[in-house]
Amino acid sequence: MSVKPRGNSWQAYVSIGGVKHRKSFSTVEEATLWEAQVRHAEKVGLPIPMNSEIPNKSCNMTIGEAMENANEMFWRGGSSEQQYAYLINTIRRVFGAKTNIEDITTNRLDDWIVKMKQKGSKASTINKHLNVVSRSLGLAFEQDRLSKMPKIRRQSEPAGKLRYFSRDEEQLILLTLKSWGKDYMHDAAVVACDTGMRAGELLKFDTSLHKLGNRWGVYIPDRKNGEPLLLPITDRVYEVLQRTKFDKHPSKDSTCRRVWARLRNQLHLEDTCWHTWRHTCASRLVQGGMDIYKVKEWMGHKDIKMTMRYAHLAPTSIVNGCDILEGVS
Repeated sequence: MSVKPRGNSWQAYVSIGGVKHRKSFSTVEEATLWEAQVRHAEKVGLPIPMNSEIPNKSCNMTIGEAMENANEMFWRGGSSEQQYAYLINTIRRVFGAKTNIEDITTNRLDDWIVKMKQKGSKASTINKHLNVVSRSLGLAFEQDRLSKMPKIRRQSEPAGKLRYFSRDEEQLILLTLKSWGKDYMHDAAVVACDTGMRAGELLKFDTSLHKLGNRWGVYIPDRKNGEPLLLPITDRVYEVLQRTKFDKHPSKDSTCRRVWARLRNQLHLEDTCWHTWRHTCASRLVQGGMDIYKVKEWMGHKDIKMTMRYAHLAPTSIVNGCDILEGVS
């Protein structure tokens, strides 16, 4: 039995007597309750409560349908919608939109990777295409529409490229942790993403709230650079701090490590780690236009060189300095 997010609803899946059932709910709590009711009914020999739905057999889904399904779940309406639409159309032309997802095998994907390399495609371009295939097939597999996930061999990209979570990846991670009932890891991820705290700082900061203008802030006394900071927090971090006390290291606690390893494997995020949340925070601050020296203070970097790794993400180029000097508004 499992409860998983799907679009704006939650779906509960259960197999009883070899027959698979599923039902959609508006909240995860309702889906979890249905699970308990089904298990109890099975144990005492009562009919399954409420009407259940039989999922489609895996052989009925095409790669075109799988990508459209993933598009609705992850990408439509997002900032990268047009980019994903282009990638989806490319993949349709390569495999054929009506090709059964069971026919997208490891060997077939390997052949495609070789052809892209022969055409001169960069590793980053190949990985973008593979990401669409991986997310589409992964979603179909979770929904019991694909019998086995093929091996998807992502390509090594040039060293030094910073990995951070996109908004879509962040949403998927948080929803998955919620659906698993891993509220502690969910809340730790929210704080790490919106504050940039290192995993160790999560256990050391003062949870007392301080007023900073129209926002609240928290005090971090023991930072790696030796300089404490009163750090402003987002509304959702404020909500987390009302309900959660952080007493387990998300990277060292054995239970937390197992949850994170399971999540990375299931969502195909093997190229990330818990520290990726810190990269995500810094990247978003720079992308939002914050001055690089203020980002340095926020992140607690000892050397500006550490912060400059994110400078290329700034929304404006140094070339725009000419406009400033010439008085162009």
